[in-house]
Amino acid sequence: MDQRRGITTAQIAMVAVFAALALVFNFAGDFIPILDMPQGGSIEIEMIMLFFASYILGSKLGALTGIIYWILAFMTNQASYFLNVPQYFLDYIIPIMVCGASSIFMFKKISNATLRIEVAIFISMLIKTMCNVLSGVFYYFPEGEVAGSFGSWTYSLGYNTPYNLVTMIICMILVPIVISRIAPRLGSH
Repeated sequence: MDQRRGITTAQIAMVAVFAALALVFNFAGDFIPILDMPQGGSIEIEMIMLFFASYILGSKLGALTGIIYWILAFMTNQASYFLNVPQYFLDYIIPIMVCGASSIFMFKKISNATLRIEVAIFISMLIKTMCNVLSGVFYYFPEGEVAGSFGSWTYSLGYNTPYNLVTMIICMILVPIVISRIAPRLGSH
């Protein structure tokens, strides 16, 4: 154990495993046509691993898992739509970190563990969606529109909301089920 930081070797290994699994889920998603949404975008099953990491490792190590996943995705050309730094942060870095740190939104006042996880996923995915929409409004507006116009808002909401909504629903169903099965073994939250 690193006495200065209190991070164990097992935690470092788990961060690496969750980041690698998120990348594998990302790759797998490219080969599952049903995950592609009709208006564009696709259901991001890799978020499942980031939510697991946050719940099991906590928000700080979960955010670190997200950053390591982003680095791996960038290196393998899975996070490659780069126009400028603000767009890139809005599309990738902030959403991935927020989802990785989602356990910060697991409010103790909510006594039901499943509901606590679902609320954390909901808030994280809401922030992720807002970041993706803002990126679309200011950087991916349709031809004939200008950044910030009503048309750019309509287009960005129509593109980003459906795939993020379905991703959120899938995560809100699967993550609590799996966590309820493994948490007793881990001694987690």
